[in-house]
Amino acid sequence: VALAGAALYAVSLLLAAQSQGPTSVTLSFGLLMGLALSAVSMSVMFGAAARVVPPEKRTFAFGLITSGGSFGQFLVVPFTMNLLTEMGWRETCAWLSVGALIIMLLARGLGTLPPLPTATRGKESVSLAEALRSARQHRGFVLLTLSYFVCGFHVALIMTHLPAFFLDRGLPPLVSAQAYALIG
Repeated sequence: VALAGAALYAVSLLLAAQSQGPTSVTLSFGLLMGLALSAVSMSVMFGAAARVVPPEKRTFAFGLITSGGSFGQFLVVPFTMNLLTEMGWRETCAWLSVGALIIMLLARGLGTLPPLPTATRGKESVSLAEALRSARQHRGFVLLTLSYFVCGFHVALIMTHLPAFFLDRGLPPLVSAQAYALIG
């Protein structure tokens, strides 16, 4: 999943660098990159870790995954802003696609995960509709989903408006990138 997501991410960045209008930008940054990011998101990494880490060590493993994502944000955002400032957005997209290719190499080195033990698989014949119905009826799942929505909404709001806010105040673009990196 990570390998396919990284490949799609690299393709979306390369297509974005060649975009000539709103449709191609929407398809590359919107559709393809959205699909790519869903394949390399923390929830995918949590699922992979849960398969190979014993239950008593999962909290620590999930903490490492989360802190790794935050540290990545801390490093990559200012780096990307420097690229944008020095080269422009098209060249930046091309260079970031190289980063995605490095992710592919790292993902390839992970190999395949062992199958889940029979005791942790659960009922094999649960349909998607049954699983969704069960999840909707579980108060904890609903609250968890709402908290993810609130978190994602406010982070997306900050990502969208923080750079413009700093630019409106006459600050250089790197200041907004550093502020966002500190949020990570």
